[in-house]
Amino acid sequence: MVIYRSFFDAIKELPKENQADVWNAVYEYGFDQNEVELTGLSKTIFILIKPQIEANIKRYKNGKQPKNKQKESKTEAKQKQEVSKSEANVNDNVNVNDNVNKNIPEIEDFVAYALEQSPNVDEDEVRLKYKSWLVNGWCTNKNDKLRPIKNWKSTLLNTLPYMKEKTITSDDRLVAHIKKTLNLKHL
Repeated sequence: MVIYRSFFDAIKELPKENQADVWNAVYEYGFDQNEVELTGLSKTIFILIKPQIEANIKRYKNGKQPKNKQKESKTEAKQKQEVSKSEANVNDNVNVNDNVNKNIPEIEDFVAYALEQSPNVDEDEVRLKYKSWLVNGWCTNKNDKLRPIKNWKSTLLNTLPYMKEKTITSDDRLVAHIKKTLNLKHL
């Protein structure tokens, strides 16, 4: 099972009682694919993490060799053994992840850009979207396929029309009317 830094970053912000619940759910689901009953904030964070765990499980299972694979010939096995002896103590298995995006904005910059582009979007919805992308390794999840976010501003612009708008109360309308009438920018 792969544990991403984004999992840790999202979970560490939770209250202590929720942290244990979410970590337990991550391990339970990651190791045995057992569903764990969660509620509230714990459930919300786990829902964001779960698609990444499922994608990793799928990749792992697809990478396994079939059980009925034909055995290698003795010559092939001997050649591989000789190559591995000659390369003994050489470890060039560098973990390179092309999906890592080093240009992940701070959440406040992300929210500010969203509100600048779409002033009526619900700020909590924007924060939730940021956290979901972070949990997914700064990838979008479309049709259970994770796709790296190359340009977060462009991806966010495409996402904003699908996000709910903030609830405008009569007080908000009154303040907006007064601002407009008095030609004020800030009240």
